[in-house]
Amino acid sequence: MRTSTSLMSSATAVAALLMLNCHPDFEPPSGYRKEPAPVKGRVLTDYHKDA
Repeated sequence: MRTSTSLMSSATAVAALLMLNCHPDFEPPSGYRKEPAPVKGRVLTDYHKDA
């Protein structure tokens, strides 16, 4: 039986927000994701640098 804490952890891991990045050579810091985007020349990432 799963506890509410383990369910919450599972949901958090799945619900990551990916943002469109317009720099195809972008390399996120270690621990962040980078995936191909459906738009040519763009990537999806969960890294955001505050300006």
